[in-house]
Amino acid sequence: MCRDEDDLERSTKIMYESFLLLNNVFKAYCTKGDVSQCLTLNTFTEFCLDCEIIDHDQCSLNAVDTIFIQANIVKKEPTLAEKNFKQVLIKNNKHLMQRYQFLISLVRIAFAKNGGQGRQRGALCDALYLLIDVNISMEAQRIESDIYRRRRVYRQEIDAVIFQHTNNIKSIYKSYR
Repeated sequence: MCRDEDDLERSTKIMYESFLLLNNVFKAYCTKGDVSQCLTLNTFTEFCLDCEIIDHDQCSLNAVDTIFIQANIVKKEPTLAEKNFKQVLIKNNKHLMQRYQFLISLVRIAFAKNGGQGRQRGALCDALYLLIDVNISMEAQRIESDIYRRRRVYRQEIDAVIFQHTNNIKSIYKSYR
């Protein structure tokens, strides 16, 4: 996908610098589905629509579906019984996207929006930067920051116990500082 080593290095740097933002967006969209810590096809499509990633020129709804499906294919090393085959592809039957698959999908989306195979209009790192800066960061500003904590982590019973023992917890914390 990258044109050269410099493009690969710059793309990696962009993903590294944007990781916190992308991770928070991933978590927020995970809370919209039935399975925590994973995106379904519907929530991934919702993410793409919300971020205005889908256009009808370079990255259609079909392309986004294909990218999701590609993210769900995992390469598996052959077992002794499968030695006659070079590699066996196993499909993720649950149709769920984990965080690493989400990040890979973003790179594939940037590649598609930049022209796709053989028609690249520029460096992948520039397309990736535009995708994150223009599309995703704008949506991230609209996402309520505590949505993940309140929907998946917060429990009123736990909060009551923590509040009841706040002084003890603080003293224990201070003793280990």
